Amino acid sequence: MAEEAPKVQNKGLLLVAVALGAVVVIIYNLHITAVRNEGKGEVVRLLRLTTAKNINDPIEDKDLEEVPIQKSDAERLGNVVPLGSKGFVLNRRVRENLTQGQWLLWGHLEGTEMAGILKNSPKGTIVITLEVSQKNAPGPILEPGGKVILGGYLSVAGKPPRYFRIIQGVKVIATGSNTLPQPGDPVGLRERGNSRSYRTIAVEMDQRVVPQWMNIQSRLSEVIIEVVPPSTTIPDNTAGKINPDEPELVKMADSAIVGRPESGSFRPSTP
Repeated sequence: MAEEAPKVQNKGLLLVAVALGAVVVIIYNLHITAVRNEGKGEVVRLLRLTTAKNINDPIEDKDLEEVPIQKSDAERLGNVVPLGSKGFVLNRRVRENLTQGQWLLWGHLEGTEMAGILKNSPKGTIVITLEVSQKNAPGPILEPGGKVILGGYLSVAGKPPRYFRIIQGVKVIATGSNTLPQPGDPVGLRERGNSRSYRTIAVEMDQRVVPQWMNIQSRLSEVIIEVVPPSTTIPDNTAGKINPDEPELVKMADSAIVGRPESGSFRPSTP
């Protein structure tokens, strides 16, 4: 007589076991998918030039191509214009010569942001550009809107050179192409971030102090920049002026040394 197959004594337990197995499989698959997606990274779409552009050329639609790229890689490229801001950059003029295949950066574009900054500068001030030594550049700790001390080594009355804090509490409005955010800027432009590497900074200075600074700066081999933390207060009688606590500097500000080669240059801005 044929043996009968053993009967399942508890069908409820069997159903529970099957359900738990299915849940485990689903969770495992979800985990694997998440790991794979994490490895791939989020994809962003950036703009790249399809044609070379000369300084002052306008950006046209035919000059741009959309390129998908992983966000982690995009962050290493700098402030590249995203696809979502394409409408904003069309007909903007470029401020330097660009090559075909080059990523389009916000800093490549002439725009209203600098005009807005100059418009908001206090009456009686001048915006000047100072060249920054790469050896002593503050890097990303210096933000547009922050304040600095301009200093340098000088020899006075035949004495050995020593360090002078020449002007304190000078407001910075740009580090390279990284500027103060302005109302109406698109999100991508507002989130330019702080430049880690830049060759110039733009600062505001009282128009009466500018000639004095030029005279002293003509004697400097290098301009040294000290970053002032927000918690540090510069006295009002000192801020933005040739340091009144250094009489030698005040006297030196009356004349310049012409034709001396310098590693740091001074250029007035051209609003």
